[in-house]
Amino acid sequence: MKTSTQKFSALASVLVFMASFMLVQCDMNGVKDVEVSTEEFLETIAQDKLTMVDFYTTWCGPCKQMDPHVKKVKEEHQEFNILQVDAEAQMSIAGRYNIRAYPTVMLFKKGEIVFRGEGSLNEEQILGLLNQYK
Repeated sequence: MKTSTQKFSALASVLVFMASFMLVQCDMNGVKDVEVSTEEFLETIAQDKLTMVDFYTTWCGPCKQMDPHVKKVKEEHQEFNILQVDAEAQMSIAGRYNIRAYPTVMLFKKGEIVFRGEGSLNEEQILGLLNQYK
């Protein structure tokens, strides 16, 4: 029979393994984008051009699922500004809009919020939303 110290040690090993696996998964599949400064963020959302902001976290499964769709739309549709903001790394921006669920998508035009929604979107849904508010 295992002692409580042995049980604790085995549990700790499993937790360390799981944590390292999760970190590797985030590095391999996580949302990666250049951080935007608060000043750049405010300048971008103030433009006449419709701006979509994807607020995400690195640990969020639906955020990871949505990431390739956001990146594809960003690459193929230059008529829109698309920003991805890591809500935990850029709390000064996320806090301004009281972001509490991930992903949260917001659309801005001339600095005004024209849409806010929560949940993962695919490419077709993102384009539909952008075209609705352009």
